[in-house]
Amino acid sequence: MEKKGKIERVNKLVKTDYELGAFPYEDCKKIYELVDSHEWDMIPDLNTFFSSLWSLSAVEKLLALPLEKLENYKQWLEKSFFERFPKYLQAKELITSDLTPVLYKQLEVNEELRELLLNLVVEEIDLRKS
Repeated sequence: MEKKGKIERVNKLVKTDYELGAFPYEDCKKIYELVDSHEWDMIPDLNTFFSSLWSLSAVEKLLALPLEKLENYKQWLEKSFFERFPKYLQAKELITSDLTPVLYKQLEVNEELRELLLNLVVEEIDLRKS
């Protein structure tokens, strides 16, 4: 996919995420009740992760940043939510389209968004270094 197509897809994903509505608190609470550990609460980390991705979705501004900042964002974008927060891996298999449909869809949308942003950032870094 060309750069323009990737940017259009990013914009569509942001719109889709917006249309999904508010943060999936109820789905997160279902997971919390099913996991046999009350030592963690993934809501704050998930909310921060989503918010960080959304803040990077202004692609033109992101790609205009200095190279050093782009390289920092590249490192951040290289990890999915569960790679960044492995303590929640036990919840991953419980996040399904049947049990937690909103959370499932938001994770799916945000993962695609993360991968597209990473791809765009890597391309921009490579372009500047060549």
